[in-house]
Amino acid sequence: GSVTMISHLECGDDFTVSGESRLKRAKIIELSTGGGNSITASTHSGAYCYVTAGNVTLPNITLLGEQYVILNDSGGQITISKDASDTIVGSTTVDDDKAVTCVAVTTSKWFIVG
Repeated sequence: GSVTMISHLECGDDFTVSGESRLKRAKIIELSTGGGNSITASTHSGAYCYVTAGNVTLPNITLLGEQYVILNDSGGQITISKDASDTIVGSTTVDDDKAVTCVAVTTSKWFIVG
């Protein structure tokens, strides 16, 4: 059989695609809340989070490998914070016109690169 569209897919460690496959480009989600932007796994994971105002708070880690790309175009430096029970390895500040990727490397540790 064939699948013409999948709106949501969750799988284990292995995923195999045979034949012709086409991947959808990642979403770009603007974050513009001056008081701060809380992101969620269901809405923002795997998307580009384009920050035009405010800082960013990472959600509580739900899955290993969960990741967020944060693009700062706010006109100034932003700060990345976390859920109270998690830790962060790496810089928590992002200069204007720079980007970082936040990856859940354990069930309680974010690793920030960039």
